[in-house]
Amino acid sequence: MTILVAGDCNDSNGSVNPNATESCNTIDDNCDGQIDEGLQTTYYRDSDGDGFGNSSSTTLSCSVPNGYTTNNTDCDDNSGLVFPGANESCNSIDDDCDGQTDENVQNTYYQDLDGDGYGTTSRTTLNCSVPSGYSSCANDCNDGSSSIYPSAPEQCNLTDNDCDEQVDEGASCRSAIYRGLSSSTGRLFYSKSQILVSSSGYNISEGIGFYVYKNQVSGTIPLYRCHSGSGYLAKTFLTTSSSCEVLPNGYIAETLGYIATQSYSGTTPLYRLYINSINNHFYTQTLFERSFAISIGYTYEGSPGRVWTSSNEKNACESFTYSKSIHRAVLKFGTEIAVCLI
Repeated sequence: MTILVAGDCNDSNGSVNPNATESCNTIDDNCDGQIDEGLQTTYYRDSDGDGFGNSSSTTLSCSVPNGYTTNNTDCDDNSGLVFPGANESCNSIDDDCDGQTDENVQNTYYQDLDGDGYGTTSRTTLNCSVPSGYSSCANDCNDGSSSIYPSAPEQCNLTDNDCDEQVDEGASCRSAIYRGLSSSTGRLFYSKSQILVSSSGYNISEGIGFYVYKNQVSGTIPLYRCHSGSGYLAKTFLTTSSSCEVLPNGYIAETLGYIATQSYSGTTPLYRLYINSINNHFYTQTLFERSFAISIGYTYEGSPGRVWTSSNEKNACESFTYSKSIHRAVLKFGTEIAVCLI
């Protein structure tokens, strides 16, 4: 006996009936008025075709519809270059959807306050391109001056213009001051002109006594050679006083150059000494000569300022072979004495 059960919703398909098992096939297999209930998969809209979908745009289906994907982690479904695992680019976009922007790909830039193309390492920012007021070049040693930066031309200004921790190197900033000795009087004569030393009756073999700055810059003062009387027996001395220290009938015979008022790289004190017996002033940059002069009767009168030990700061510690005479006492050392910074 055949028992007929009512409720078949598709009597032309033997697999469709109220007792059938629902399959994911877009058919109401069990005739309960629903299609594929509980069997469909959620798929996510992948508008940009990068394989990662938009979690807020979904559909249910038995298989992946065209334009959809099973992944819902795309953070920008309008760009095929943005998805989890993408290479992060420096573009102000979270390319790899990790919640960070431009991580580990930004460049360091240095604030450049003086606009010379070099910034300071103490003020930096991370960015994909050079922000206004910044530079990709660092190591400016003075960000308040546009003439000071690495590789800048060195100038005669007692400043490290090129940030190499040297001052005035390679620049023609200093003049030699020659020292001459009178063999008849024991007096000494100083000038920036070798010819003037010898033509005034002094022995030029005394050589270079020290170096001065050619032009006045901040931190320097003039050094004058003052005279009273006439000829090579005239009283002569060096001073920073434009009134020649109120010497009777004194006058400035020569502006030798400019000496430093404070310590700069390559400078040493200029020592001034005097002996009354021959009315002579003696000037030296070395402690040895100062001590020797004192030992033979000179009085130390202090230092008017600081002079340079060389013509070029790169050679600030030079060696000289001395054969100097002080008050007719000849010092023949026969060895080189290093004259370095103090």
